Amino acid sequence: KTHLDRLPFAMATVIFAHFGASALGLVLRTQSRPFLRCVSRCLHCVRRCCCCTKSEPVPFESKGGLKWYWFHLSAQVAFALRELIVTSSLRWTWELIFVNAAYWLTLAITIREVWCFSAVRIGSEKQKVAVDGLLDMLLLPVNIIFFCDICVRVLLLQPESQLAGMVPVIIECGDIYEAFALWSVLKLFVQVVQAEMASDPSSVRSFKAFKAISLQGVKAWVWIQTGAVVLKLTLRGIVAVYIPTLCYWASKSCTSCETWYEENVAMALTAVTFLLCSFAIMFVFYFESGYRHQLEKTEPLWKFLGVKGIVSVTYFQWLVISALASFWHWPESKMYLVHCLLYASWMPLLAIVHTFLAYPFYGFRSEEPAPWLVSWLRTLQQAEDDITPSVEDPRPMEELPEASAASTMCESEVARPDSEAAQTGDASPSAGGLEDSRTQQLLS
Repeated sequence: KTHLDRLPFAMATVIFAHFGASALGLVLRTQSRPFLRCVSRCLHCVRRCCCCTKSEPVPFESKGGLKWYWFHLSAQVAFALRELIVTSSLRWTWELIFVNAAYWLTLAITIREVWCFSAVRIGSEKQKVAVDGLLDMLLLPVNIIFFCDICVRVLLLQPESQLAGMVPVIIECGDIYEAFALWSVLKLFVQVVQAEMASDPSSVRSFKAFKAISLQGVKAWVWIQTGAVVLKLTLRGIVAVYIPTLCYWASKSCTSCETWYEENVAMALTAVTFLLCSFAIMFVFYFESGYRHQLEKTEPLWKFLGVKGIVSVTYFQWLVISALASFWHWPESKMYLVHCLLYASWMPLLAIVHTFLAYPFYGFRSEEPAPWLVSWLRTLQQAEDDITPSVEDPRPMEELPEASAASTMCESEVARPDSEAAQTGDASPSAGGLEDSRTQQLLS
């Protein structure tokens, strides 16, 4: 055995490193958001005050900067290489060969798809945010199969070690990325429906109410699921190894932290996360079915089934495996081994579904962009055009300040009859064209 994986703390470190890479990618993807632009301006002001120098603020994001999705995929490649090294130092089995082959196949398919969609992550901030949500769903198979690979290796090569006790928590880490992907699907649906219903004020109020309930329900599942997994990972991977007497001291009893968690928290937290997961899937389902007409051009069926399917399939898969294990008296390690192998086998299929059915970049047998992508990008642009006038000055007309002398003169000049303008002298056709363009600018 390698020294790297002798302790559960080392395994927890790897999982937290994966979470840390995802969090750093989240920071990189928000580097151009208003909050960080404000931070950049504040740092610029502090630097000028402290150094007494004149300098221009440096843009926080440049075209040649590090993109968050390439950073995330690079981290995934690094984790995959680490698994190859650790497994090679132990021994290979056909199960590990299968899982690692599925891992690299999923990586290859995902990298190709991300490469295509990175070309449309341009333009306005709203379009970049929308494409980032789409990339969340494309990266889902790569994130999940990483945890499957670790669990299969531990169950096959280190079944008697303390690491095997962490497998139930590690395989549950993929639920966090499933929750984020479902959140991204719902936001994609919301953006499209909101743009399509902008011309129908009578339906906007009911849509806003249902949108708020749906988004808040899915977000609640995301954060509670994340907190539950991080808590269990901390208790089993860090507290149980380095501070095993913490709960003895805190509770003044002989109850360990894991026993305290199982007796007081586990049942309630499992029930809450199950209910929130069910409600989240129900919200997205009703959103997709209730606004099917507005979502028709973006082909929502496979987008919804891509995430909902993997959540439902893996849940019912675990129920079937548990029933078979109780009938044939399988040990717990074999139950999780079969579950992780099947879980890993779904990920290349999910990546293929994303590439050809849910989020195809090109049309069928064509080099042109897929119709759903063209319609989606056009909808985003339409939404921006609809809100542009309200962004300039949201106040009603009666609250606007009185027009200045210059603006009054411009308005009178625009309203001047052509006969009066003709008295100023003979105007050439080009001059007339310039006057027309100037009039259009003043009117706008």
